[in-house]
Amino acid sequence: MVRFLFLLFICSIPFILKDKKSYLLIITYSIYYGFREGIGVDYFAYEAIFNNINEDFWVEPAYGVLNILFYPVGFKWLNFFIGLMTIYLIFRTLKNYFGETNFRKYISYSILIFLFAPFGYGFYVNGVRQAIAMTLFFYGYLNLNQKVKYLFYALASLFHLSSLFIIPFFIIAEKKISNKIMLLSVLISLIVWYFKLIRIPIVYLLNFTPYAAYVNEYLSSVKTGTGIVFILNISLLVIILFHKKNILDHKIKNLIFFNLVFKLLFYDINLIYRMSFYFDIFLILIIPLWYFSVMKITTKSHKLINNFVFVLFYLVQISFAFINPNFMLY
Repeated sequence: MVRFLFLLFICSIPFILKDKKSYLLIITYSIYYGFREGIGVDYFAYEAIFNNINEDFWVEPAYGVLNILFYPVGFKWLNFFIGLMTIYLIFRTLKNYFGETNFRKYISYSILIFLFAPFGYGFYVNGVRQAIAMTLFFYGYLNLNQKVKYLFYALASLFHLSSLFIIPFFIIAEKKISNKIMLLSVLISLIVWYFKLIRIPIVYLLNFTPYAAYVNEYLSSVKTGTGIVFILNISLLVIILFHKKNILDHKIKNLIFFNLVFKLLFYDINLIYRMSFYFDIFLILIIPLWYFSVMKITTKSHKLINNFVFVLFYLVQISFAFINPNFMLY
């Protein structure tokens, strides 16, 4: 816990001192991420992959190449590189999208969300391969031209195969989707979620795939559930998506829409639900941008509601991070 609080303090220094450079945060995060010991549910599983990378052991090609390249220097240096690469790409994306002027205004909120939200640091130390893929989508979608971003999507699939199922949604998100279609889709998803209409056929089909054992394990032990974190996340997504003064461009708005539908349809099928994290990572950009923009143009009553949901979001995410053993407090 002390080490995490130290990380949080270091992360705030560049903004307290009004230092435009972010190198202190990037390096500190990379060191903390790289030289951690046993932090993350799958830490020792990834260490086993590293130690047996030259054996007949299957792993996605790009992640396997990284393991081979860093094998001579050790597992922790591999983690250091992954931490450095992911946090640097996240910072570059935030800075490019916010612009130089607004970067300092929003960045501290983005970092706070990343450190405490379930799809942020807590997931990055657990689902390492998917976290790398998420970062490549995050960077490619907002920074690169059409041809190059497709290369980033393809590269992401070489780190985690789930990327192949997400690519079509990112391609569709480039197009405009009408509010009527969004509203109808969300309403249908709510009905499916409430009556659990999709769980039985999806689980049945997954039992014919190599993930059958994985699915059954999660169905018998881990439930995403309808707890406060889930309901709050859904509420926040609905407010952002359907706010009458929405200031987000359609490319970002569409990702919120897909995120909302994914969470509703697959909330209790963890294997598929975790794919919504590909959309979740964009919340570190969306929430600060949306909050400050909407607060300028909304009424007093709406401001009160927005502030309540925003503050509650942070408090619940922070509480969840401190009580969940899968996260960072080791």
